[in-house]
Amino acid sequence: MVYSLHSTVYRPCSTGVQIFAFNLAAPFIAQFFNGPLFDILPYSDFVFGNETEALAVSEAAKYGVRSAPGLRCGLCRVAAD
Repeated sequence: MVYSLHSTVYRPCSTGVQIFAFNLAAPFIAQFFNGPLFDILPYSDFVFGNETEALAVSEAAKYGVRSAPGLRCGLCRVAAD
């Protein structure tokens, strides 16, 4: 994700021909690479991660949500923006 993946990975998936699944991988991704992360999320068909990783995304997006259902909704809002 640190490199430019726009043209090589998730851009072709935006056409609807391929499915793009993304793993949040670790909380520091949202903390230190939130720009590229928020660029990728709208193109993601499936996002995998645990509660700690989802909380880090919510905090990076400044949604202020800490409950598991709220984290899911916050992550959906990040992907939709």
